[in-house]
Amino acid sequence: MKLIMENWRKYNDNPFQLMCEQYDKNILTEDQLFERWEEATLEELKQLNEIDWEKEAELTADPDYKTPQERRGAMLKKAKEKINDWILEKSIQIVELGKRAAIRAVKS
Repeated sequence: MKLIMENWRKYNDNPFQLMCEQYDKNILTEDQLFERWEEATLEELKQLNEIDWEKEAELTADPDYKTPQERRGAMLKKAKEKINDWILEKSIQIVELGKRAAIRAVKS
């Protein structure tokens, strides 16, 4: 049963929680924990900056299509919401990391 539960954790949809659990069980060192967190954070930031060109191409079929510049107001609102959510998520993660390793969390 324990093996089944451990294997199930690999499919966890919250990789941050999984990293913290691995650190708590001494599977990851403090340095590894922060390196992986930093890599994940940078990857998420990169994804926030990317435009979904496939979706943009689908929108061009619409007769009322507007370019991203013309849709700036709606896009800015949506982007602002995404960024605010991302900042909140990362802030919560830093607090969780701080509970485990305060000095290193402050550096992050």
